[in-house]
Amino acid sequence: MQTLQELVEHLAKFGDKTAISWRDKDSKRHTKSYMELQKEINHYSRGFMQMGLKKGDKVAVFSDNNHDWSALILGLNNAGIVDVPRSCERTSKEEMEYLIKHSEARKVIIEDPDVYEKIKGFIDGKNIISFKSTCLGLDTLESVRYLGSL
Repeated sequence: MQTLQELVEHLAKFGDKTAISWRDKDSKRHTKSYMELQKEINHYSRGFMQMGLKKGDKVAVFSDNNHDWSALILGLNNAGIVDVPRSCERTSKEEMEYLIKHSEARKVIIEDPDVYEKIKGFIDGKNIISFKSTCLGLDTLESVRYLGSL
């Protein structure tokens, strides 16, 4: 394997074996198989393309490591979209603005709704995607995956 696309194609060979495991806030264990991971990656890739992103476009991702992160980043890369990752925990409003503007990010993905308050003044809400459903009226990663499943 020499590319991320080849890696994604290769994942199905491991079938139902566990690719990712994590514990939620209640310490309940969850798993995702290689087959599920591959499907999720492909849905992200197609979903972002359906949203109008194309190869070479940049997407800023403000997130700490979590179980959704790997499929998201591989989905972006599988579509040829450049991810601009950054932890949201210690990143100031000024740093976020600099990163978004200077990377020329077409979309911004946020894990923490508090990040929205930092960035809403310099990026249109229609270009912000939230990890989870929020009352902010933003697109969500779930809607991206849904678009990619059609």
